[in-house]
Amino acid sequence: MPRTIGGAKLRKKIHPFGNDIAIQRQHQLGSGAEGTAHAVRVTISGKENRSIGLVEKEFNPRTVNPVLSWSVTSKGPNLMNPRAQFALIEKLIKRNREEKLGLRFPATVRLVRKNDGTFSLLMTKLAVVDPYKLDWEKQDQYVTDALRQEEILKKAGYRVPRDCFFCVQDPTTHDVRAVIADFGTLAYNQKKNKK
Repeated sequence: MPRTIGGAKLRKKIHPFGNDIAIQRQHQLGSGAEGTAHAVRVTISGKENRSIGLVEKEFNPRTVNPVLSWSVTSKGPNLMNPRAQFALIEKLIKRNREEKLGLRFPATVRLVRKNDGTFSLLMTKLAVVDPYKLDWEKQDQYVTDALRQEEILKKAGYRVPRDCFFCVQDPTTHDVRAVIADFGTLAYNQKKNKK
């Protein structure tokens, strides 16, 4: 039986799970220049069926915004290129793990390819909150954590806009953290390494 996501076959080498999966979109979370984010329910079939909530980032076709068409060329920034975004975040996650940098990412980030040749990113659904609706102490926690990670990324050769961070609140402790979740922004602002 072919592995599918939303009725689309997946290439085995970029398949995010080891078993057959099915995805059901629940509602739209937001949209922007790159595409649209949907809350999804993923069911993984195996010895025991498992169901988890994730976010699917579906990218706009290149023709949707001609003004930004330069962003998907090999020489331009990677604002709307899901494969480039995935490669970037994979590289950063590996470096973060090996060098113990202390950067925060969603627990799961996977790239999937559909039958029509388009790509989506699947990632952990975060408990995102508006930091400016929190008390000053929580706001300070978020800003301090974002500035700490921003400094790490700058030293690694990236220009980091503040909107690459999402404010996430722990439902148990109510502590807030800055999580890097807007990979397109990071890819867009990536500096070229002089090697």
